[in-house]
Order: sequence, then C-alpha cells, then structure tokens
Amino acid sequence: ICAGVSALVINTVNSLAHFSATKFSTDSEQETGRLTVRFEEEVDRDADLLMRSLILGLQGIQNNYGDEYIHLNFKEV
Repeated sequence: ICAGVSALVINTVNSLAHFSATKFSTDSEQETGRLTVRFEEEVDRDADLLMRSLILGLQGIQNNYGDEYIHLNFKEV
C-alpha cells in the first residue's frame, strides 16, 4: 500500500511540474511521510485532471484495502 501511494503521489507531483502551467509548491515531513502540495493560483485544466486522477487512484487503493490501511482526508482551503 505504501509503495502504491508513494508512486501515485510522486508521479502526480512530477506530472504537475511537467504537464501543467499552474504554479505550486511542495513541503514534506520525513518523520510522518506527509507531502503537502499548495497551489499558488487557480489550477488549470491539466492540473485539475492530474489531481482528479490522483484521487481516483488513492480511492481505488482505499476500496481494495479498506480504511484501516489508508484514510483519505480532503481539505480545500
């Protein structure tokens, strides 16, 4: 599960940088493994699609393995 989540997240961040013009920043915490992506402007169509794809992939993992292994918390600010 951890490797799958990591691959999805890292690929999404790399894809955002490569395929989207939307400016964003990242912050990571080694102790917790948390990665935060902050968009500095309204996301373009490409960034929106990439983020929706990430969510779809994470929800697929959650559906297959259950809430005890992965819990998704969405927060829009």
